[in-house]
Amino acid sequence: MNAANAEKIINIIESLETSLNEIAIDQKALEEQWNLCKSEENRKVVEEIVGLLEKRMEQVNKTVFLLENIIDPKDHLQCA
Repeated sequence: MNAANAEKIINIIESLETSLNEIAIDQKALEEQWNLCKSEENRKVVEEIVGLLEKRMEQVNKTVFLLENIIDPKDHLQCA
């Protein structure tokens, strides 16, 4: 694996970590709203948070896909 690919992988991993941290924050907010979910307004807030979580999960999945396409299978086998 060359230095350019290594740097790309590091950037992707950092992006993935950021996305996962954002998802955890949203999940906590969702849990808090769910506990208060007695009114229609709160239900709408929960739905909005779920939408944000879904978008962030899509970004995480895209990031993982990019990472998988950068890693050379031969390099992966050498790590095993």
